Amino acid sequence: MYYVGLNDYETATNKLVVIANGAVASGLVYYHEDTFTILHDAYALDLRQHPLNKERGLFLATTLQNKIFKLYDYNNKPTWNKIMHETIPLPVHKDGTIAYDLMESFIKALEKQHIDKVKQKWGTTLNAYERVLDTPLKPV
Repeated sequence: MYYVGLNDYETATNKLVVIANGAVASGLVYYHEDTFTILHDAYALDLRQHPLNKERGLFLATTLQNKIFKLYDYNNKPTWNKIMHETIPLPVHKDGTIAYDLMESFIKALEKQHIDKVKQKWGTTLNAYERVLDTPLKPV
């Protein structure tokens, strides 16, 4: 939300961030792949045994937010002492291990679906321009 000097605060990279305070933001969860700074009223989470990547981070952020955003709000803030006891459903393999590969495949499939929709929309727009200009256009 704010720009700060790189050396003014502690930074983190590749973490989940939970917003713990804010009239409309309490309980929102984000995945930050790039370097960021947490100023106050939020905290960063990481996995203990498996490194986060973009797909895992997006899947876990959505899953965690779906749990805590419904339970907490500005009057009942999602502080670490509260949410550390919450559980979230995750896909697991038959042997009981967390199915990170399924999370990654799911997010990649969603991303591809959205990209295909954008390409289709862009193609429709290009075709409309071509009809008006009577000139073939090529995507950049």
